[in-house]
Amino acid sequence: MDLITGQRVFCLGLSGVGTADVTTTTDIPFRDSGGNDIKCNYLSVKSTSITASLNAMVLVELSGVSHEGNAVLNSLSALPDDKDVPNASGVCGFAVPCGYLTLGEGEWHGSNGQVATGIRLVTTSSHTAKLNLSITYGNLFPLNTLRTTDPLIYDAGV
Repeated sequence: MDLITGQRVFCLGLSGVGTADVTTTTDIPFRDSGGNDIKCNYLSVKSTSITASLNAMVLVELSGVSHEGNAVLNSLSALPDDKDVPNASGVCGFAVPCGYLTLGEGEWHGSNGQVATGIRLVTTSSHTAKLNLSITYGNLFPLNTLRTTDPLIYDAGV
């Protein structure tokens, strides 16, 4: 982060996500600390495996962003078999690798007023992986740089 970008973000932690050899889908709406639904232009997902599995992936699909199809309708798996690749179709989002005791990361920042209202996580593991996920979402916005230049006129803390 730099002084030109401000932020208001929220964090959600998930533990024990994933089932061996099963693709699971979890919908997560973006909410503030008061439980109110919010629209966000920023999303970051970090993951690590807490069991000795080296073969897990989380597909992060954005909700509320205009796009055709979705992971459930298109029956997407985060780790498709090679035979499925020719018929695969992408979704609006990104993938996060989940290695054993290593950090996997993915990030999205909307442009031109683009916002998301939540995410759909599609988790696939070919072993007995249990994943820890840290989801940070919120809004990044331009900071009024005048607030940092003249503390007598502007309250830099507000």
